[in-house]
Amino acid sequence: MTVMFVTAVLMSAFAINTAAAQPPAHAKAYGKHKFYYYPAANVYYDATPKLYYYNNGSVWSGVSVLPPGMIIANGAPRVIIYHDGPEVWYDNKVHVVEYKEYKYKPVKYKKQKNHAKHH
Repeated sequence: MTVMFVTAVLMSAFAINTAAAQPPAHAKAYGKHKFYYYPAANVYYDATPKLYYYNNGSVWSGVSVLPPGMIIANGAPRVIIYHDGPEVWYDNKVHVVEYKEYKYKPVKYKKQKNHAKHH
């Protein structure tokens, strides 16, 4: 009887520990990086380090201020992308195709707390 009790306790502890390590079912973006993607400019913005990522011809660069000529217009469409790592641009070819319909649609943004205005 004691062995069965100890086994049951150990199995319960293991089940609780395993369940605690799993993300909640509703959290599809659990553990992923959040980016804003601006299709018209083909630019990503990561609000955590406050960096823009753009293709400067041969490589993707992260900067706090976009270079002259790279403009994100006020009301430019953006989409939220959750990515497994910080190198979101690895999937840029997919994003260009997937979000091309948003490229020219003006969008009114809701004011967000702690989101720097980056226009």
